[in-house]
Amino acid sequence: MPVTIELPEEIERQLEAEWKDLPRRALEAVAVEGYRSGALTRGQVGSVHSG
Repeated sequence: MPVTIELPEEIERQLEAEWKDLPRRALEAVAVEGYRSGALTRGQVGSVHSG
């Protein structure tokens, strides 16, 4: 499922400079929060990471 996140250009540039693959890091951040909150299992997070 495509998800769009709108960021101010300055923040986008800063994150891309630091992280290189901003879409991937954003996906990982969602997966981590999903696991932390109990919405996702460890296995589900693992499938996001390997995907």
